[in-house]
Amino acid sequence: MPQPASPWTRFAVTVREAGGATVLDLAGPIGAGESVKAFRERVDAALRSGARNLAINLVKVPYVDSSGLGAFVGAHTAAEAAGGKCIFFGALPTVLRVLKISRLEEVLHLHKDEASTLSDFQ
Repeated sequence: MPQPASPWTRFAVTVREAGGATVLDLAGPIGAGESVKAFRERVDAALRSGARNLAINLVKVPYVDSSGLGAFVGAHTAAEAAGGKCIFFGALPTVLRVLKISRLEEVLHLHKDEASTLSDFQ
């Protein structure tokens, strides 16, 4: 009997509005392939629909590879080009370590939680 897929192996993006921002709740690992494509499509769709401030929830992202990091930089750049801001929050220690090693913590806006992220958009 096949085992059900773990929620840590599947990737999903849900979008909601909160506190003057469009929040993208990511769940699962983000890396080369469908997860990066899905993330980029959701970011592009949000910005095309008029969103300017993006809050990217990383609480349920256990892993990110170089393709995922590139997608994060792309979201950051696209939001700024649209006159807004992109803030990432809730990174697990494994993801935070990759962001630090790649020195992207110096480029991307990182917060610990959603409340501090949303207050930064006010």
